[in-house]
Amino acid sequence: MRYDLKNMICTDPATLQFGKGLSDGCWYYLQVRDDSVLCKYEDNPNGFVEAYYNDKDVRRIIDSHTGVYAGEIDLADYTDEEIEDHINAYGYSLNEGATNFIQNTYGDSWKQICCECIFEQLMLSDFRLDF
Repeated sequence: MRYDLKNMICTDPATLQFGKGLSDGCWYYLQVRDDSVLCKYEDNPNGFVEAYYNDKDVRRIIDSHTGVYAGEIDLADYTDEEIEDHINAYGYSLNEGATNFIQNTYGDSWKQICCECIFEQLMLSDFRLDF
């Protein structure tokens, strides 16, 4: 599979996680899982993107079924309770009265953060491409 990294944003440079908004409350994520690539480009997402497009070995690893975790998160597929469970693991809440109300921290980006939290918790089970 070929990824469009130039049109994605790096959401976590330490883990080389990238995301792209598809619609309101729906994001596509990928996160590097290959240790050789991760060690070489950790905290250097621009270097990683450049290598992906210019280094055939990096591209081969990432495009393989074992190079990344990848998948789409659509908040419409989850109940508010399920979203709350996922974001609580990161210290956030959907409850407007809570001191950790996610919209107070992230404003208009709160849905993207909810998607990211869900992806991170499910990627090891639901978004492995090597099954």
